[in-house]
Amino acid sequence: FINPTYTHFIYDDNIKGMATKDKYVLDTPKWMGRAGVIYKMGAFEFVPMVRYLGERYGNAINTEEVESAWLADFRATYTQKNFYEKSTLKVSLEIDNLFGKEYISVINASDYETGTSTYQQGARRSGRARDSEVIAIAQAEESEGLRKDNPYLLQTV
Repeated sequence: FINPTYTHFIYDDNIKGMATKDKYVLDTPKWMGRAGVIYKMGAFEFVPMVRYLGERYGNAINTEEVESAWLADFRATYTQKNFYEKSTLKVSLEIDNLFGKEYISVINASDYETGTSTYQQGARRSGRARDSEVIAIAQAEESEGLRKDNPYLLQTV
């Protein structure tokens, strides 16, 4: 999969005290994207991914440039169909910034008069295990108030 994003987001006019007309809105990269490959092996799914966070500006007058970053992520998922009756068990482990690259993740900036900015470093490496999901697909009944043309109900338990 490939999911690119292009954003052209500029100030229409000057902001009080700053020459911002036709400047890019702060903390808004022109280009971002995510790409990866989904490998399925039996009940397992492995997804290595790369993320791109393009160059952006840390202030409204576009004098503080923040460089772009390429990050590697990984997700592994185990799915057990017919876990309980007609339910599916799904457990995932995700690791962001797999190689611990240093980058700026969040810019807290003012686009009013002072124009001061603070930068937050992105997590060197972070992981999370998604709670096991049990997804039950059950035949819907009219007595449950569901429409006839929607014969399935999706529940997360």
